[in-house]
Amino acid sequence: ETPSGSSPLVTDGVSATTTITTDWSSGYCADVAISTTSSLAKTWSTVLPSGISMGSIWNAKQSTGASGSIIAQGASWNPTVKAGEPTSFGYCANRTTTVVPSPVPTSAPTEAPPTPSPTIPAPTPTATAPVTGTPGKTLVAPYVDMGLWPTANLINMSAATGVKAFTAAFVVQEAGKACSPAWGGYSAYTVGGAEDFIDVIGGFQRQGGRVIASFGGASGSELANNCTSETSLLAAYKKVIDRYSMDRIDFDIEGADIANAGSNQRRAKVVAQLQKDYAALGKNVEVSLTVPVMPDGLDNNGLRTVKEFAAAGVNLSSVNVMAMDYGSQYTDMGTHAITAAQGTASQLKTIPTYSNLSNSALLALVGLTPMIGQNDVASEILTIADSTKVAKFVKDNGIGMLGWWEMTRDTPCTSSSQGLYLCTKVNEPQWAFAKAFLAALDGKVVPNPKPTATPTATPSATPTASTPTGTSALGVTVSVSSDWGTGRTIDLVITNTGLTRLSAWSVSMPWTGTAIEMWNAKGTLASGRLTAANTDWNGQLAPGASVTVGFNDAGTLTLPTSCTSSVGPCVIKIGVAKS
Repeated sequence: ETPSGSSPLVTDGVSATTTITTDWSSGYCADVAISTTSSLAKTWSTVLPSGISMGSIWNAKQSTGASGSIIAQGASWNPTVKAGEPTSFGYCANRTTTVVPSPVPTSAPTEAPPTPSPTIPAPTPTATAPVTGTPGKTLVAPYVDMGLWPTANLINMSAATGVKAFTAAFVVQEAGKACSPAWGGYSAYTVGGAEDFIDVIGGFQRQGGRVIASFGGASGSELANNCTSETSLLAAYKKVIDRYSMDRIDFDIEGADIANAGSNQRRAKVVAQLQKDYAALGKNVEVSLTVPVMPDGLDNNGLRTVKEFAAAGVNLSSVNVMAMDYGSQYTDMGTHAITAAQGTASQLKTIPTYSNLSNSALLALVGLTPMIGQNDVASEILTIADSTKVAKFVKDNGIGMLGWWEMTRDTPCTSSSQGLYLCTKVNEPQWAFAKAFLAALDGKVVPNPKPTATPTATPSATPTASTPTGTSALGVTVSVSSDWGTGRTIDLVITNTGLTRLSAWSVSMPWTGTAIEMWNAKGTLASGRLTAANTDWNGQLAPGASVTVGFNDAGTLTLPTSCTSSVGPCVIKIGVAKS
C-alpha cells in the first residue's frame, strides 16, 4: 500500500498525492490531493491502480479507460485546478490482487462515468466512505428569522427570488413559561396570541407557499429543555402545527442543547408520538433535524442526536447539516459544505434504521444549509461561486433539502458597522445568493402543497406596546428552582428586551449567597456582586430570545431587586419558586 505522505506523482503539470486513510487488508480507502503550480486552469483526471474493484468514490466522477483502467475525473463542481486552488477526492475499493495504489494523472477526461454503488465493508463504522447519489427532487427552504424587526414579508421575498418555501425561525420557550411556544421567546409573539405572525404565514400559504416552523436555534431555550411533561410538550408542538396548518417542522439543535441527551430523548419520543397521532388523523407531518457539522461530517453529539431520533421511531425527512462556523482554518466553504454532506450520508449508513438504504437514498435524506456571505467566523466566507458549486452538487446528487441562513441577510451592508444578522458583509446585490442557488438548480424547486386548512385569524402585523422596546437592554428573572434547606438551586432567565441582536452579554446584581457551580454562563462572585456572562455558545441573543442560567447557592439569601448589564438598561423581577 502507498504510505501516507508519499511523494506526489506529476503528469502534465498536475500532481496527485495519495494518502491511505483506512486499510482492512482486503481493501482500503484513500484520499487523493490534486494540485498544480500553473496559473492557468487545468482539467484533471487520474488513473487509479489496477487490481482493485471500486466501491465508492466522492468529489469525483468514475469512468473506464483503455484496457479497463479506472479513471477518476473532476465532478461538475471541481473540474479544474490551478495554482492556489487545489482539490481532492476520495475512494474506497476492494483489492483483487496485491497492488500499490498510486494514481497517475492523465491529461484529459475520458468518457462519461457509470454510476456504481456497491457497499464496501469497513473495519469500524467511522471508516465508511462518503457516497454519491443521483439527481432527484430537492426541497428548497431557506431560513427566515421571524424575530427580526420589521417582520419579514414572505410574499415579497418569494416574488423577488422565486423561493416557494421558507423555514421560519425560531419557535422556543416563552420567557418564564416552560411549555409555552413563542417566536424568538417574545411574550408578544406567543403562538396563539394576537401578534404571532399568522397573517404573514397564512397570507403566504394562501398563495401556494409552504412554511416550515423551526424549533430551537442558537438562542433561547427549545421547549424540550424545560417542558419535562411529555403530555405538555406534545401539546406545545401540536399547537404550532395546528395554528399554522403546517405539514412539516424542523428541530434546530445546537450549542449546549446538542450535548443534552436527556432533553433530546424526551424530544424524540414526543415527536415520534406526534407523527403517530397525526397519521391516525390521515395527516403526514414531515420532520427534519438540523445539527452542526464539520467538513468531514457530524461530531459525536450530532450523530448521537440523530441516533436518538431514529431509535425513538421518528420518521426523519431530512438530517439537515449547518455547513458553517467550522473554525478559522477552514475557508473553502463550497467544498467543505459538499464534503460535510457526503460525510453525513456515510455516517447515516452506520445507523440501523438507515443501514439498508442505497447511496442515493442516503443523500436524499441529507439536507444542506450553509450561511451566505461572511459567517460568524469572519474568515469563513461563502461566495456566489461557492453557492453555485453547492447547488450544482445538490442537484447532481439528489440532496433532499437545501436551505441557507438567512433570507433577510441576502443584501449588502450599508456600513461597516452594520450587524452580521442584517447583511452578508460581501459586495453582492440583494437576493444575489437566493438567485444563484436557484439558477444552479435550473430555477426548479419542489412544488409545495397548499395548507390543508386556511388560517382564519388576521391580526395586525404592527407590534403593540407589549413588544420589547429600547435599542439594547436585558431583563433578568430570578427564581429558586429547588431548595433543600442548607442550599438551593437558582435559575436566571436572561432575556434580550431590546431591538438589537446581541453578540455578547453579561448581567450583574447584588448577591448575599455563595453562588457556586454556575452552568450555561461564566459566573463570578466578587465584592458582594454576582456576574453572569455568556459562554462561547450562547453569546448570540436575538431580540426577545432568552437564555436560562443556573447555579447552586448556599448561605443567607436575599433576592436582588436591581441589576446592571453590559449592553444597556437592566430590569430584574422575581420569578415564582418551583416546588
